[in-house]
Amino acid sequence: MFCAGLATFDTLIYGGPLRSGYRPGEITFSLSAVTANLRSMPAHLIQAMPMLVLGLAALASIVLLWLRVHRAGGEHAATARRDLAVGLALAAAWAAIWSLYATYTWTTPPGLSTLQSIRFYVPALGPIALLGAWLLVRLPRRQPLPAMIVLATVATLFWLGAHAFHDMYQSPWVNNQISHLVRTFHT
Repeated sequence: MFCAGLATFDTLIYGGPLRSGYRPGEITFSLSAVTANLRSMPAHLIQAMPMLVLGLAALASIVLLWLRVHRAGGEHAATARRDLAVGLALAAAWAAIWSLYATYTWTTPPGLSTLQSIRFYVPALGPIALLGAWLLVRLPRRQPLPAMIVLATVATLFWLGAHAFHDMYQSPWVNNQISHLVRTFHT
């Protein structure tokens, strides 16, 4: 159904089921773009979606938990194996998307702001958000210190996201009326 919908949309908007609206040769991928993109992609990525930090922390927790209980057997080991399989699949999806954009020759040209490049990171948001959600679901209920650390991290990430959201309205690419409305609303 998704493919049929996409083909219908592309036909109606772009003139054919396999057309994207870009001119031939406008979208190019090259391994030579990786070095240049890796200079600024991580900064854009973290600013565009601070959830990345929580997702990476969740992945590290999943691996550490699996290492701790994988030989023990029983229900905890089975849960750790399942979590590891799902975590690695989500991490692979995220890494594949990021790798694709690392080879895209227009991901981080000079002068491109995070506001302009955020569209490149949206597809990776799903896997990272699911990893972060795992961490919140698996909060240790009997150990208040790890739970408080995770909750403080989440609160900090929300603050960073809100701060980055408001900073984007200072960009010259944003309509002045929208920028004024956002500043007026929050004062």
